[in-house]
Amino acid sequence: MPSSSTPPSQQRTTAAAAAPADNRRTTNNHKSRSSFLFARPLQRFLVFLLISSAVSPLTVAAGATTTFISAGTRRRTSPSALAVKQGTRKSVKQEQQQQGQNCFFQSSVFQRTTRKMTSTSMALQNMDCSPSDDDALDVTSHGFDSDNDSNSSSNELQKRIVLIGGGHAHLQLIKAYHYKARPSNWHVTLIDKTRLASYSGMIPGCIADFYTPRQTQIPLDELAQWAKVEYYHDTVVSIDLDNQMVKLKNHEEGIHYDVASIDIGSTSRGLDIVPGVLQYAIPTRPIDLLVEKIQQAADKVSEQDKLKVVVVGGGAAGVELAMGLKARFGPLVCDNDEEHLQVTIIDSGSELLPYESSACRQALIEVLQEKNIHVRHNCRVKSMEQDVIRIEDGSDITYTHCIWATGAAPHSSLVNQFKLAGLSIDEHGWIEVGSTLQSKSHKNVFAAGDCATIQGLVDPVTGNEKASPSKAGVYAVRTGPILIENISRFLSNDKNLIDYIPQDDFLKLLMCGDGTALGFRFGLPLRGKWVWELKNAIDCMFMDLFQVKNLPNLDDIKEEEVEGKYDTSQYDEYTRKDKRLSPKDGANLIMRRDDNVDYQQAWEVLRDMMADEDYKLQVLCYMSNS
Repeated sequence: MPSSSTPPSQQRTTAAAAAPADNRRTTNNHKSRSSFLFARPLQRFLVFLLISSAVSPLTVAAGATTTFISAGTRRRTSPSALAVKQGTRKSVKQEQQQQGQNCFFQSSVFQRTTRKMTSTSMALQNMDCSPSDDDALDVTSHGFDSDNDSNSSSNELQKRIVLIGGGHAHLQLIKAYHYKARPSNWHVTLIDKTRLASYSGMIPGCIADFYTPRQTQIPLDELAQWAKVEYYHDTVVSIDLDNQMVKLKNHEEGIHYDVASIDIGSTSRGLDIVPGVLQYAIPTRPIDLLVEKIQQAADKVSEQDKLKVVVVGGGAAGVELAMGLKARFGPLVCDNDEEHLQVTIIDSGSELLPYESSACRQALIEVLQEKNIHVRHNCRVKSMEQDVIRIEDGSDITYTHCIWATGAAPHSSLVNQFKLAGLSIDEHGWIEVGSTLQSKSHKNVFAAGDCATIQGLVDPVTGNEKASPSKAGVYAVRTGPILIENISRFLSNDKNLIDYIPQDDFLKLLMCGDGTALGFRFGLPLRGKWVWELKNAIDCMFMDLFQVKNLPNLDDIKEEEVEGKYDTSQYDEYTRKDKRLSPKDGANLIMRRDDNVDYQQAWEVLRDMMADEDYKLQVLCYMSNS
């Protein structure tokens, strides 16, 4: 585990360590070419002048790595891009339908031969010292350190993709841009200050002790190694947009990029504003620290303790955490009664989840009452002390444990550096991007997930402008395929990027901590064991996509079968195989709360309702009349 005292070269993880030695060039090549290096000093000098001029765009300051480029290496060819009508933009789904493809886009490889490289090759031929595969000329460059580079053609300029943050969208990009699929001249670098990416959807279940912490985490270094993506376990401190450099805390030399993508998530609102919060509360972000601190608190609980757990924040995350904490601490105290365990939600509004239907809100109230979880509305925290929360109206709330779940806020220190560099940031501190996920100020910078706000969204049906979606994990996940396709097109000089069209509503699933879950969709409350089984299946499905043990051995895959093909399907893409239930039977099924409901069949009903407006209306009609 590297630390700040570890040399930068050791902190960086690459796939080079895992590849066979015969696939990599080493400094031993010098010995076999000593006659070329020293026999003709004048020719050597002229060659270096030519090569240095030709490869100057490739020289970057990401480290002191030496890479050898062979002027005679094989050139890889990728399938051509999808045909796109000039001057039009289409959604991924529309293009898939047009091309008859469900899962894959073929993105064209950026292939361009520079005049300098051509001149260099001609000069070498004229001098009768053109290196072959067995007698290649060594050219030193800095910073691209990947097994895949050994297959790079000297006639292709290196294209560097730098991923800042290991968020949900970037996980999909890393998987899609593995070394067999991406062009040989594309070099991908991931930077994140943590080695483990936590999946937020499973955290309440982890708090309730349904999952181990490890089950909710994706090892970034393992995924990067599988894809042969360069990985820096480090913190980004700034970006130089003019020189296209990302600067890191523990690496003096920055990392050059041709395309940078930012997926750094968010932090908890009010942490550094409300006095005492940083000192006394447990914030929901970073997630791994939340899980660790709750585990430490649970380890200290005895049967006779009288716990007063307060969750500040009445959003979906706060409500779900409250139920998770009730499930976690309840069995640890005597009789699991209210005398020994009180759980309270502090909400700044007048009602919980005001954007949901009255039926959904009422169902949530019933669940909280069933669990003796109290809610205090219209409360704004003024300050915190060791055992008491001061409310702005003058009242106090005592606590033994306080969870700060107030919603999303930008990483202000890093975002301020981005803003100083010239990146477009809105008044709330979010990175401004367009519907293609490109920065409003710099077209070669993309952003996705919580850290971004999307401007210029248009409703495809009405043509009206839409607001940027809320800070929910589902939107971060859905932007992944769009990001993959648009970065591919951008690097291929295809100006017809795809618009991201966020869904207006989505299936919300709240773990109740008792083996059931509460779901909201189409304004309907869904409750039961089957809803929890559905939530668990969806979350585990997403996690399984990035566990290296589930991924194919890329060495067994032929390059020509996958090169230039990136999986841009949504992870839960659905194609009905069997005949669907009638609207009446579908309505009866999803209304049930008994333990005998088949969650997969119920999920099919919900998916059919999402896909077919007429079917949805018929199901809702039966439900309203029952």
